[in-house]
This record gives sequence, C-alpha cells and structure tokens, in this order.
Amino acid sequence: MSLKRTIVLALALLALSAPIALAAVTWQRGDYKGKTEGKFKPAANKPLRQANISFHVGRKMVDGKFQPRVSQIKVEIRVKCADGSHTSFRTEHGGFLTIDANGHFAGGADTQTGRDNISGNVSGTHASGFVRSFDKEDRQGNEDPNGQKCDSGRVKWTANKQ
Repeated sequence: MSLKRTIVLALALLALSAPIALAAVTWQRGDYKGKTEGKFKPAANKPLRQANISFHVGRKMVDGKFQPRVSQIKVEIRVKCADGSHTSFRTEHGGFLTIDANGHFAGGADTQTGRDNISGNVSGTHASGFVRSFDKEDRQGNEDPNGQKCDSGRVKWTANKQ
C-alpha cells in the first residue's frame, strides 16, 4: 500500500471514530456543590442569600454493567405561595437518578403535599440544570394538604466537582 493511500485510510478511520469519541460522556465521580439562581431565607431572621445545591455522582454495578447515577441530592429552595408569602426549606432526597449516555438526568420525589423535581447534565467536573418544588402549606408555612398552593417556579442551578 502506498504512503498516500495509508495516510488517506488513517484519516478516514480517524474521521469515523471522532463522533464516537465525542459522544462519550466525560463526567467525573465525586461530590458536586453549587448555587441556584433562587434565594434562600435562613432561620433566625438572617438575610436572604443565594441558595445551595449539592449531590454525589457515582456508579453502581447493575446486571454486570456500571450504571452512572446522581444521589444524595440536597437543595435549598424558596417557594412563593398563593397569598404572596414565601417559605424557604431544604430538601434532602434518598435514592438516585440514573445518568444517561449524554450525561443527562431527571426525576423527582413526591412530598407529603407536593413534589420536588430536578433535571440536569453532568459534563467533566461541571453540572447544571433546573430544580422546582411545589407543595400546599398553611398560613405558617407548614405542609398542609388543605393549604394554599406554593411553587418555586423553575430555578436554574450550576455546580462543580469538589
């Protein structure tokens, strides 16, 4: 085979394998911490501040294959209620969400009177996405199935591997 033909063949193989290499997700295992675009009101009359988010990216052997997943999800969130009042709280969820081949994950958990949802994408040491919480609360901000509707709206977040 001539040198020119070898080079052309090598370039063709490289071109064919490039999309496969680019499609591979390069997320990294570990703890991720970040901020949401939402505000959070701590206890004891402290001022509003930017809300935090944290989670763990790992993998577990399932049916002979490693399954990438997000777990230990913790989010600070502030909801606005129908009467105009606000409540801030921390959500902490057990279980896990599976990360797909493109680094995406999404899911939620029902609460006593509502639901917490999260979606995101992990790439390298960075992650980003959206979170939303809604529930029903009494006038004191306690969960109440007969209470008023409260909703955080769709809140953007970003996080980095620690």
